[in-house]
Amino acid sequence: MRFLSNRQTYEKVILALGLLVFLVYLAVYLPLVRERRERVVELEAIVQRLEEKQYGVSEETVMENFRRVDAELRLLRSIDREDNRTLDTDPLIMDRVTAPFQYFEFDQEKNMIISRIRREASARGVVIDDEVIEALPEYVGQERDYLLWAQLALANQVLLGAVESGLDNIKSLRFPRVQRIVSDDREIFEEVTLHLRVSGEMSALNPFLLYLVMDAEQVEEAGLPDIYSGKRALFIDRFVLRKKAIERPDEVVAELEIKSFFKRD
Repeated sequence: MRFLSNRQTYEKVILALGLLVFLVYLAVYLPLVRERRERVVELEAIVQRLEEKQYGVSEETVMENFRRVDAELRLLRSIDREDNRTLDTDPLIMDRVTAPFQYFEFDQEKNMIISRIRREASARGVVIDDEVIEALPEYVGQERDYLLWAQLALANQVLLGAVESGLDNIKSLRFPRVQRIVSDDREIFEEVTLHLRVSGEMSALNPFLLYLVMDAEQVEEAGLPDIYSGKRALFIDRFVLRKKAIERPDEVVAELEIKSFFKRD
């Protein structure tokens, strides 16, 4: 009899546990499953709406972007191996930096560059703020006046690229102090730096960034606008990107610190 009593108690415990599990299933698990299904349906609807508004990406778009980025990375690696990152061979510099500085020649060349940049910008609807033009190098009795040619050459390359890439607005430009650097083999280089702030769509910023790090030959090979035969590959030392507004995610403001090096024999 005691055995039967123990067995009945055991069966009651098992039944109670089974009932408890069933109640947990009904009260907790099923609502969670239903809520998950509802969230999946809601998420799919959101993704569909985003794709209809061209904010979402399909699998094909993801793969295409992957292939594009992979190709650009291979190109950048090849650029990094090339010894083409100095301004020495820029046509604006080559025969001038070793000669006595001529103010009128410099002023005339700068005015020609300003005229071309403004003309190209007007044709492409690019706005260039007045402070950009005012920030271009100017002779005011500086020592190492030959560096004005290096700064002007760097600005010429960068501004032409920004205009040709179709950025909306070139907002500001400034030249930090030129730094003198001694290499491991005791060669002396001048580090010329340009700080630039621009705004526009990512579709215009991306080719501009590629343009900066390529020389003229690589620009042509990449199918980018070949706008300056003396183009040299530049360094992007700092790069800050901000969205202009939440409702316009493709429009950005970018601040760049662009560098090149110049060696005077």
